[in-house]
Amino acid sequence: MDRDVWYIDTNNDAEVGLGVLGILIYLIGFGINLVISIALFLITHFYIVNGLMAGAIPAVLMYSSGCETTHCVVICGIVALIVIILQLNIKAARVVFGIFGCGLVAVITWRVNIEMGNTDVKSLILYSAIAAAVTGLFNLIGYGDE
Repeated sequence: MDRDVWYIDTNNDAEVGLGVLGILIYLIGFGINLVISIALFLITHFYIVNGLMAGAIPAVLMYSSGCETTHCVVICGIVALIVIILQLNIKAARVVFGIFGCGLVAVITWRVNIEMGNTDVKSLILYSAIAAAVTGLFNLIGYGDE
């Protein structure tokens, strides 16, 4: 083969810059596509999110009491796995953990708004109700599979 066919002229900065720009745009598009795909998967399979939220409760309590991070992560994974299996096999468990997830999201929304300095009770109730309603809607979308 002729060497000139495979030779890349690195002195031409415009071509190299366009190549790098093309790769960068591709990687950004891939990242955005990955995030959107994961989000849509979790919305349609919201029982996984409910399981992770239920698993986070003992992990947060253990972490705040001084346990090691690895133990907290293992406990979170075990509890989440058990909750997900329960939700897949027992419809009542899916409803119970769905309601639990709505309540947990409402409490988290309430606490985040207080941390941000919002002390108006009407707006706190409104934001928490909206967050719980959206979580309930996602749960209903997840129930649509069955």
